[in-house]
Amino acid sequence: MGIKKYIHFFANDAGQRLLTLNKIEQKHFLRNILRALPRYPEGSAVLDFGCGTGVFAREIERMGYKYVGMDIDTEIIEVARRLFPRTRFASSYEEAAESGPFGIILANCCFHHISEELLVDVMKKMNASLKEDGRI
Repeated sequence: MGIKKYIHFFANDAGQRLLTLNKIEQKHFLRNILRALPRYPEGSAVLDFGCGTGVFAREIERMGYKYVGMDIDTEIIEVARRLFPRTRFASSYEEAAESGPFGIILANCCFHHISEELLVDVMKKMNASLKEDGRI
């Protein structure tokens, strides 16, 4: 990882994890959201779109789902793979979609990074990789 990426990672992710005690509040909120949704069979795939370092991986796996993290930042995906070596991460939507269809697609704090021109295409791809009764 280059020095700029390392600084970016520490300032934006590791720093947030320290300041927020590893995003405890967001994990709690996520658990409540997932519990409110229809229950999918154990092992169903959940896509974490824009996953960064995979901070929600363990929460989703603890609920019995198969976690798939996807982020276009290949360097941050390498960090995620080191943090969670037995968890699936992808750096393109096409690569992630191979693990679908998904019962749930989680997109937390990522759409503001996507241009309006690309957002329609991204949403179409998400919709195409959902199970018939899936949720975004």
